[in-house]
Amino acid sequence: MPRSSGVARGAWRTEGYRALAGVIVYALAGVLGLLVAPVIGLILLCVLPVFYAVSSEGLPATRAGLGSRRQRE
Repeated sequence: MPRSSGVARGAWRTEGYRALAGVIVYALAGVLGLLVAPVIGLILLCVLPVFYAVSSEGLPATRAGLGSRRQRE
């Protein structure tokens, strides 16, 4: 069955890990900000949008791997 979505085979798994990492870091930021130091929580909350911006097209290693798969298909 041909795939017409244009999404690489491993993309959903990779994006799932990225989303899970974001949820965990948001929760960690909240707990650390509440129990340890608000500044630590604030720093984590400021770093997360940067992480999402950098990884929105996939991390460089992921892009290279997905690109080589696309060429083979």
